[in-house]
Amino acid sequence: MNNSKILIVEDNPANAQLIMDLLQLWGYAYKDVNTVSAAIESLASEHFDLLLLDMLLPGRPGYELIPKIKKLSPNICIVVMTGQDDPALERKVRDLGSDKIGEFSGK
Repeated sequence: MNNSKILIVEDNPANAQLIMDLLQLWGYAYKDVNTVSAAIESLASEHFDLLLLDMLLPGRPGYELIPKIKKLSPNICIVVMTGQDDPALERKVRDLGSDKIGEFSGK
């Protein structure tokens, strides 16, 4: 088993399940949440090495969380997930502190 712990912030159940299935297969510990508030609560109370963050969450874009996340967990690696191909949005997300942006077609 891998010692890294991953927080998944994804509101689409099918996408979340696919990610969880892969992480389990690869031996990673993870926690799955589907809202901005649940993500903040989890980050404030638990240690995570990696954050897989959906860019578009209900009520608030996921990328708006990045500055707050970096304050709560300065060493966390953030990968923003999206189905959008938007270079301007990618620059914005990187400027906010994301370590990586991954495009997933079919989302």
